[in-house]
Amino acid sequence: WDCRPWSSFRSFSPQRGASMALLRCLLVAVALAEAVLCIVHPHALFGDNMVLQQGDLPAVVFGTADPGEKVTLTGVPGKPSYTTFANASSGYWRIEIDPFQPTDAGQRFTLVLTGTNSKDRHTAANVAYGDVLLCSGQSNMALNLLPVYNSSAIIAAANHPEIRLFHVPIVDSQTPLSNVSGVTWEPTTPTTVPPFSAICYLTALELQRLQGAAGRAVYGLIEAAEGSTDIQAWLSAEAREEARTTCWAKPGQPAPPSLPPAGSGPTTNATATVLYNGMIAPIAPYSIKAVLWDQGENNAHYCSTLQYNCLMATLESSWRKLWNITPKQLPFGIVQIGGYGTSMNVTTIRFAQTATLPETQGWYEGNVSVRIASNNTAVVPTYDLGSPRPGEKSGWWIHCRNKTEVSRRLGLQMHHLTTSAPGLAAEEYSGPIVASTKLDASTSHPPRAVVEFAHASGLRLSPAQGCVACCTQPNSFEVANRAGHWFPATAKVTGPSQITVVATNISVTGSWLSAVRFAVQPIPQCALYNDQELPALPFSLLVPYTASPQP
Repeated sequence: WDCRPWSSFRSFSPQRGASMALLRCLLVAVALAEAVLCIVHPHALFGDNMVLQQGDLPAVVFGTADPGEKVTLTGVPGKPSYTTFANASSGYWRIEIDPFQPTDAGQRFTLVLTGTNSKDRHTAANVAYGDVLLCSGQSNMALNLLPVYNSSAIIAAANHPEIRLFHVPIVDSQTPLSNVSGVTWEPTTPTTVPPFSAICYLTALELQRLQGAAGRAVYGLIEAAEGSTDIQAWLSAEAREEARTTCWAKPGQPAPPSLPPAGSGPTTNATATVLYNGMIAPIAPYSIKAVLWDQGENNAHYCSTLQYNCLMATLESSWRKLWNITPKQLPFGIVQIGGYGTSMNVTTIRFAQTATLPETQGWYEGNVSVRIASNNTAVVPTYDLGSPRPGEKSGWWIHCRNKTEVSRRLGLQMHHLTTSAPGLAAEEYSGPIVASTKLDASTSHPPRAVVEFAHASGLRLSPAQGCVACCTQPNSFEVANRAGHWFPATAKVTGPSQITVVATNISVTGSWLSAVRFAVQPIPQCALYNDQELPALPFSLLVPYTASPQP
């Protein structure tokens, strides 16, 4: 627009030129006023192909606007509109859509957000109700499809418009952010899926299969993961303080002034809270169904079992607090750290992850039964899925490449935790879990423990992948005496759901058996499976004492 003086418009009369100049200036003012009124800013999660969480909880749409601005949402099936007002100081607004369970998985619709000015309009097309999964952790979660076994066929078959992908950018921040940038929802195609988390995508496929709705059940997958990160980086500031006083405090001593500093692991991005601030806080309170978590390798360099067990429980409770929902409303599926060499103590992290399960009673470490359990949590073992690096024929890579099997196990667990729909085929979802331990009273020497399992149909000992004749004696089991010293042991299946663990090379008088543990090695050679090829979790458990003859 041109607001020059009338004298510059030579083809007009002075009077007409003045009028035109004034008109132009007025139009400029109107245009600027309209630009100022374009003030509703939805979160990046609001857009084409978005997935709204179905079920018992409200789906949430949120963003910012000028303080006090009226925000209206239309297009929700069966609802005329929703209206709210931006916070008078921060400008933050949120709209909670009534809980909804669609009867037609193929239903698609368009949402429209408007402000006071009708031209301030934001549209999200091809929206669907479904289940939203948040997939987070370090490199095994971030690992994309390209190095995965059978990747070419998986990618070629990835035409699933009902599975939508949202890849949160990697951002470190010293303060909690409110939005992310440069990312939108994308339907799954052979072009969009290769750089996405393999575990996240393949688990969605497994969940579709279990629901009997392959190609129809809708999933929104949010990947927020970064390689070589410590669990502390994913904690909120409040959770960091809680961890400092609980996870790192030693009995009878004051808590340390801080958690282990940046660089305690092999990288420098271990600073507590920075990934929570930059990648988790910005996506809350977008409604989600569950969290898939794969992390622990960094912490294996310096954490004890008890410390990591405490950190994991702290993370779960803090994320549920962020979403303001209960453990029942937000289950966690934890992928256990896999088999790897001796450069880090992977066993401590595996045991810590197993100890988060309420089922693992009598957890034993250092002659003391201690642990923190988390409700509505599943743990998926992967110690038996070793694989070499791409291009190599032997060795074990820290990144398991058999993500299809990892995701099968994770999908079974998450289906059990999240689905109650009638008529779905019931499949065994868990590997063997210890139900009880006791001393074998039939003999005093060598000491023996009887371990009973649940989820143990077809119980058998079998070599781990890539291992030949690995269930010879001893075979991945150990027992402890009353002094807390561990000795090799051999296990045999002695009943439909039980094994008997026999101590070997114990000649010290008075070395009564007090505890038993399984898969303590970085790369266990022998695994314990049920008839669904699901392995037992590593465990370290007390054996209740009963009066028995001294060996």
